[in-house]
Amino acid sequence: MPGYIVFRVQHVPGKTLNAALFHEMTRSWNTHVGYGFILLTLISEAVLLFVASQTGFLDGPRVLSNMALDRWVPSRFSVLSDRLVTHNGILIMGCLSLVLMILTRGSARFLIVLYSINVFVTFFLSQPGMVRHWWQSRFTVKDWFPKLTVNGIGMVLTAFILLSVSIIKFHEGG
Repeated sequence: MPGYIVFRVQHVPGKTLNAALFHEMTRSWNTHVGYGFILLTLISEAVLLFVASQTGFLDGPRVLSNMALDRWVPSRFSVLSDRLVTHNGILIMGCLSLVLMILTRGSARFLIVLYSINVFVTFFLSQPGMVRHWWQSRFTVKDWFPKLTVNGIGMVLTAFILLSVSIIKFHEGG
């Protein structure tokens, strides 16, 4: 957000705010170097968003299986093999995604808000698990503290981002 303010980025038709920001940042650079930097940055961003979207889809069924053990969802999901839980979980999540698309009439504005919150929910939920893992492994793993520190910082940052996005986007469906 500070970059948008510092460079006074405004909406440019046909460009995302990030593309407009990077264009402003690289305005004084060599044309080819600036274009390469923008292209590399936007491709990296797209890859990160793709991986983030897959996180919920691929790990969602595992969460579903664990929730079945605690009786939050039908217990059938706790007794199936990993392959069937994953298969059925992805089918259920895909069908629910389709229902959400139909109910929102494909509203990109609403779906992007849900997507961004989902990404940070999955990122945040993985961080306390990793902090706990490194804490429990402190006696058996040699360099546990730096790993715990990285995951602890990640936990705080993703919690802050999740909370911020949820509050800011609350009236848009968050």
